[in-house]
Amino acid sequence: MRQLIIFIVIAVIAVGATIILSGRDTILSSNTNQSTSTIDTILKSSTTRVFTPKAVDDKTIETIIKTGIQSPSARNLQPWHFSVVTNKDLIERINTDTLAAGEKEATKNPGKPSPPKDFHALFHAPLVIIISADIDSPSSLFDAALACENMSLAAQSLGLGTHISMSATMALTGEKQEEYQKLLGIPNGKRAVAVLLVGEPANKDADAISKATTRNAEVVTYNK
Repeated sequence: MRQLIIFIVIAVIAVGATIILSGRDTILSSNTNQSTSTIDTILKSSTTRVFTPKAVDDKTIETIIKTGIQSPSARNLQPWHFSVVTNKDLIERINTDTLAAGEKEATKNPGKPSPPKDFHALFHAPLVIIISADIDSPSSLFDAALACENMSLAAQSLGLGTHISMSATMALTGEKQEEYQKLLGIPNGKRAVAVLLVGEPANKDADAISKATTRNAEVVTYNK
């Protein structure tokens, strides 16, 4: 009887150990798959230049924004502000002012080619996220860039296309800066530094310049 009890105890311990090890292997496998998925998203990322008008749902927007808020920052200052724009009239207004600012800039550089007449500065994206950062913090631009990239990769991992634009900031920080600060809820002491365009790619097979161009591998120095 005593031997039977000992045998049962050992059997229970063995089963428990198997379950624990199996669970650990499942977790490791899951983590590996997640890591692989993240790397694939980065290596396959591209810049979308044609979006469909299909709106991005609120839940997806919130997820993307959370990844921006979760970004690292120097001394944990979190110097950013995100203005989420889905209002079509406001998007068109930013587009118009960006094109106007671009035309003024073009007069200073006569040799620079002008965009086509039907060019849309925001590529008709249904979701525009304006990233603003502290004016006085020397590290805020870098921190804002980290947040922007986080959100871009998050959107792409969800099957959406993205386009990081700097040109639209010409309108947001130009003659109408004060007006846009109020419209976009940008706090005092911050200014727009980047614009993230998000939406469903109109043509998923169309290569963007960033994807089609061969990457230069001669940019790394190894010190072993």
